[in-house]
Amino acid sequence: MTKSLTLLLVGVVMLAALLSGGRATPSQDNTVQPPPPRDVTAQLRLRELKCFHTTEAGADEVYILVYATGSSAPTLRRLPGPAAGQPSGHWDMNDGNQPCDNPSGDSHCITNKVLFEKTLRAGESWDVAVLFEEEDGGNSQDLQTLAGTLASRVPNPVIAGAGVVVATLAQLGFNLTDTDDYLGSYTVHIENRNGTLSTDWHQGDRLFHFLIDPNRHEAMELKMNGDGSHYDAWFDVITR
Repeated sequence: MTKSLTLLLVGVVMLAALLSGGRATPSQDNTVQPPPPRDVTAQLRLRELKCFHTTEAGADEVYILVYATGSSAPTLRRLPGPAAGQPSGHWDMNDGNQPCDNPSGDSHCITNKVLFEKTLRAGESWDVAVLFEEEDGGNSQDLQTLAGTLASRVPNPVIAGAGVVVATLAQLGFNLTDTDDYLGSYTVHIENRNGTLSTDWHQGDRLFHFLIDPNRHEAMELKMNGDGSHYDAWFDVITR
């Protein structure tokens, strides 16, 4: 009986091997794999810009230039956009008791403006220069055409610095310190590090105060005094 049972067991094993193609059944891997790094949409915001002293008697006509380079085509945009019937836009700002975001006159402060927004894949980054201007003579250059030429000369505004961006724009015919008043500037590096935004702020020109929030590194405040002005501003980078 023992020999017969042994032969039977050998036969069962051989049959199982034949049915499985002669291969051992692989063991299951129950290791939980981490999710792939996710895309992140970054938004650079001006939380508030407040006027304490204008560059001249009466209101300042304030606008912002935002130059950005990164994983796709460079961009150069002006905020606010053109008003109806006007070649370019600006905010009328004054240092009195005017309300914020005044729709029908001068504003003491403006709030909640999106300066830059991009979706970044893991490992991607953008470098952004933000320049504050007061319009006097004005400029009529096509900004998107200018962006490509500017990027060929200043491929990374954070490394070059805001002053180099301003000087290069002047060489290209967009003079920010002659026909217009230059209030101040900064640069910021924004990166998607495995699904988490990393923000690196850098001081620009014509600032007498520059502070990164020690409790919230993605937030920053500054004070500008270009061309005799005094403007305070607060910014942050958020995930959308």
